[in-house]
Amino acid sequence: MAKHVLKTSPDSPESQRNSRMKGERDVVKRQEKDFRWIFGIFWKGARSCAGERFIYFTFSRIQDDDPRDLLCTLSSAAGYPETKRYIQRPLWTHFSILPVHNKDAPDISAGTKVVHQSPPGCIVSEPGVDKPRLFDFETMAEYIIPRQAFCNRYVTICDPDNKYRILGHPVCIQDEKYERNEFMFNFCIVIGVDVDKIPYEAVVRRLASTFTEMEIQNQFLSLEGASKEKAQDRRSIAALLEIIKEDLNNYNECMIPVDDATTINMKLFPIYRHPPPVKSWHVPIAKMKFAEIIDDTWDLTMKKVIHEIDGIKDVRRIAHDADVALDLTKIALQHLLYYDSILMIDLFLFGNIYAPTPSIDDFVADRDGLQDECANYVYINGPRLSNFYLCRLFTSLCTSRTLKEWIKLHLDQNFPVLNYVDVRRFIQFGVIKGLIYRVNKYAVSSQYLASLVTGQSVQIDRGDVLQKYTDGRHCFDQITVEQNMGDAKIMEQLRQFQKGDVEIIYR
Repeated sequence: MAKHVLKTSPDSPESQRNSRMKGERDVVKRQEKDFRWIFGIFWKGARSCAGERFIYFTFSRIQDDDPRDLLCTLSSAAGYPETKRYIQRPLWTHFSILPVHNKDAPDISAGTKVVHQSPPGCIVSEPGVDKPRLFDFETMAEYIIPRQAFCNRYVTICDPDNKYRILGHPVCIQDEKYERNEFMFNFCIVIGVDVDKIPYEAVVRRLASTFTEMEIQNQFLSLEGASKEKAQDRRSIAALLEIIKEDLNNYNECMIPVDDATTINMKLFPIYRHPPPVKSWHVPIAKMKFAEIIDDTWDLTMKKVIHEIDGIKDVRRIAHDADVALDLTKIALQHLLYYDSILMIDLFLFGNIYAPTPSIDDFVADRDGLQDECANYVYINGPRLSNFYLCRLFTSLCTSRTLKEWIKLHLDQNFPVLNYVDVRRFIQFGVIKGLIYRVNKYAVSSQYLASLVTGQSVQIDRGDVLQKYTDGRHCFDQITVEQNMGDAKIMEQLRQFQKGDVEIIYR
């Protein structure tokens, strides 16, 4: 059966009408596809440039040198009469939003730029300044003036070479009085990557908050250089930053009047490391004369504790003699440690063991006058001996000899140490200067360690008092202070354990 196919001539009116309708449908589909693509690309960008007060968006292409440029007409609603027009590029081409402005308006399409830098030419090149820059600003500009998600918060950035760290607090102020409906700025401090950044964080935050308020009140930043009459009544931004930098570097603080109503006050406070915990068997030694600085305004507990610090008493003894709770005594001493007013050393006993460190070479070579300093600190009675004897005393300390045995050794060699040297001050000097170190003793019970693993308790006749100290983590100093036992008494109690169970470790 033959099929008849109706064919129309290309020049017939019906064929032309079908072609025209097909072409119009293709154009509509292509326009709808382009609109969805543009809307998806620019929704985030349009909100970031104009805020959320715009309800709907219309886009149309414009003809200029770059066909990718788009004219974004943002129609306002909710009582906003004006209509803003922006030239915006796709986000994958540029990250900045370039607004349309008339020829009489200032150039607001310059994008991110450095308004002031000190010293000149350290960040971006300047005319007449021939010096290498610290880093390439262009590669880091998008992090210094970042996207909205990183604005109004403290941000630190390291340059690609990991030599410098930029500390900043980018600020974004949204207001319809600006050409872009927002104003962004950032005051940054550049420091070495190894420099502690904590003291400068407060300065960066203060710069951001201070200039934010000044910008909101009288547009101090955005109108910089716009009016010569107003500029005469206030300092320029460059002058302010230069004074701030010089004062902070020289005096660690600044107090700069900006105008009749505003003054910038900042101060760099030293940030100390958190001190180690204070133990009851530690001995505090004062590094300053507290009697010269203490007054009636000091805390009563602190005054009681300071009065008992003599370089001999341990923390528990200080708490007892000062009639202060042990916990409060530790807090007071930790406060003094934080401000580097005292230092902590081990409890001095003649049963202690000390050994030289590699720094003993500096003492033997008498670098920085260590020998005379030690002699002035440790010699007590009789004529002053040669510094040779001090070297002899330090080098004769070893890990297998207690202080009692060390003194007996020199007595056998006809050198009465106790007649010339204060042994306690001698040991303290060596520990403080790092010339010697303490060798502590620890008791380790294999049965007690096994009971900790299995969870089964082990009963020890007359040894329960010291059982908790036999896990290898408690030194003999702790046992001495907490249990009021001497070295001989501790060893006697440890013999109550099963034979061969307890071992003494020196470390």
